[in-house]
Amino acid sequence: SSGINAEYGRLGVMTSCVRQGKRAKVILSNITNVYKNLALEHWILNNWSFNKFDCLLIYRNSPCVVVGRFQNVWREVNVKKVISEGVDIARRVSGGGTVYHDLGNVNFSFFTDKPSHCPSRNLTFLSQTLNDRYGLEIDLNERHDLFIGQNKISGSASRIIRTGSFHHCTLLVNSDLTTLSGILRGDTSITSVATASLPSPTTSLHAVLSRDVMTRQRDVITPSSIIDHVAEEFLGLYFDSFP
Repeated sequence: SSGINAEYGRLGVMTSCVRQGKRAKVILSNITNVYKNLALEHWILNNWSFNKFDCLLIYRNSPCVVVGRFQNVWREVNVKKVISEGVDIARRVSGGGTVYHDLGNVNFSFFTDKPSHCPSRNLTFLSQTLNDRYGLEIDLNERHDLFIGQNKISGSASRIIRTGSFHHCTLLVNSDLTTLSGILRGDTSITSVATASLPSPTTSLHAVLSRDVMTRQRDVITPSSIIDHVAEEFLGLYFDSFP
């Protein structure tokens, strides 16, 4: 724990009282290194007990590609382009498909005890929070992806161990979609038993609002504003009403 505190001294921690004897904790990481944020996520899962509190970790990464635990990097990623552009490649401990992160993308990791693991609940909370705040029309599909119309704005993956679990998801706010598209094009001629990504057309919240009548909202929706609002709403779920 002391090593984590020394390495991640810039973490912000928010706590709240919760109903039914549980507490909520929000951790805001100001670190943008994908390896450190994935390590932090893994460390929290393996070292904390979630019997008495739930936790939401929020972080952003500098440009990088994150592949799922059971994926073939060469089949998923244009490795030559990644190397030439100085984009990091990382492998996470959860399953699922390959995703692109940059500072225009926000990552949310929901930690809880194993019996309470429920990705659909987390995504319903996130989509309703954004819809209510910004007048969006975000929908959830059966694969735990978030869409606006036919375009994907968020993908999910999970990790469950004996002592707890996390479900994490991306949110494309104002990411570089051109870079995303070019990098997530691996060599599909490679024969592999590894898990393959299921590609979908993607968009970002900014791209949607730039062609929508709600263009005035475009400058209001930033990664920072979304982080602040989602953190506040998450803690608000847990406040008790005392007589």
